[in-house]
Amino acid sequence: MNMSNDRAEMFDCNALACQWQHGNQQAGALIFDYFASQIFRFFIVRLFNREIAEDLTQHVFLKVTNKIHTFDTNLGNFSSWIWQITRNTLIDYFREKKHVVFSDLPSEGEHFINESDDPAQEVKYHELLALVKTLSTEEQEIFSLHHLSDPL
Repeated sequence: MNMSNDRAEMFDCNALACQWQHGNQQAGALIFDYFASQIFRFFIVRLFNREIAEDLTQHVFLKVTNKIHTFDTNLGNFSSWIWQITRNTLIDYFREKKHVVFSDLPSEGEHFINESDDPAQEVKYHELLALVKTLSTEEQEIFSLHHLSDPL
């Protein structure tokens, strides 16, 4: 399945979720393929730790798999449901580890996102990161969801 900018038309999350609820494991696999990289990026830009981002991504899909029977299209769409589980998983992680504000995160993980060997690109990246850190928490989330969560 080719994911393009017209994903909403091509990929009916609600229909696939209903199929998954009725035992169609392939529908669950398609949902995983569709959301996994987006959810991973959501975590990595907030945590700057690949292993934790991978673990939390897996944890989200474990929750989704265990709770797919509770999803109800009458209460909302699947995309909103999975993103709420994703946000709650991050909140749970911070509660366990004591919340770290984005601007207080160490810079050691920055090179994971920016793998450029170009010094000018590196400078631009650090300038952009400094600007993002000046945003409110809500603005940072909007920025990362808009610019980092969807590569297409």
